[in-house]
This record gives sequence, structure tokens and C-alpha cells, in this order.
Amino acid sequence: MRFRSSVAGFTIIEMMVAVSIAAILLLVAAPSFKDASLGSQLRASADELMASANLARSEAIKRNAPVTLCVSSDGANCGTDGWQQGWIVLSGTTVIYSRPQAPRGFVITASSGATSLSFQPTGVGATAAIFTICRATPSAGSQERVVTIDASGRASVKRTTTGTCA
Repeated sequence: MRFRSSVAGFTIIEMMVAVSIAAILLLVAAPSFKDASLGSQLRASADELMASANLARSEAIKRNAPVTLCVSSDGANCGTDGWQQGWIVLSGTTVIYSRPQAPRGFVITASSGATSLSFQPTGVGATAAIFTICRATPSAGSQERVVTIDASGRASVKRTTTGTCA
């Protein structure tokens, strides 16, 4: 009697084909993942800026005193450079909230070049402002977030795909 043993498994060719297919799928999926990751980071930064504006507005109403949202690199004093270095919500000399700098390579610009916004005790902002949040390096993404703070002090976020980050 002869017994034939059969061994179940993969041949080297089958394994190479499976690994090749997996590599092709990974190459196709990687750009989509990077784009989704960029969108998530932009959304988080835009939401943080909008939340800070809402906080400044509500604190002005609550404290019945002017509250300022301004650029700050040290988390304690208002600065003069871009918003990507971070910002603070300030009532008099008291820091209510401090936001560290944006993710590396991100640029946050105010359309008017403003480095601070003041909210009056009524909650009304001094002027309207439009902020653009985008990634400039290592490569400019095709997505942006635009945070609009209207003259009444209300903030909103809109997604755009102009990809004009400078």
C-alpha cells in the first residue's frame, strides 16, 4: 500500500503574486490616506480657532469686559507674527486660554493681516475677519479651511479646495 501525503500550503509563486497585489493596493491607498489625514488636521485646527473665537466672545459677555483673541508664540503675551505660531484668549492681563502652534508646515493667515480680535462686553467683535488654514510644506495640499468671524462675533468654518497656500 502506498500512501500519498499531501501538504497544504502556498508555493513561492503564489506568495509572490499575493505580496505584489498587496503592494499595488498599498501604493494606490497611500495618497488617499494622506489626503484624509490632511483633512483631519485642517479640520482640527479650524475647529480650534473657531472654538477660541466663540470662547472669547462668550467670556466677554460673561465678564462684561472686552476680551481679546490674539497671536501668541509664548502663550502669555500677544505677538505680531502669523497665527500658526499659536494664540491666546486674554481678558485684561489674564490668559483664559492658550493654544500652542499649529502642526508643522501649516499656515494660518488673516485676510486683513490682523494679529488680534477684540470682543466687546455685548459679544460683538470689533471687525470681521477671515482666516485661511492650509498646509504649505512639505507640499501644499489641495484642501483649505476658511474660518469666518463676522462683525457680530459669530464664527463659522468652510472647506475649500483652492489649494493656494503660500
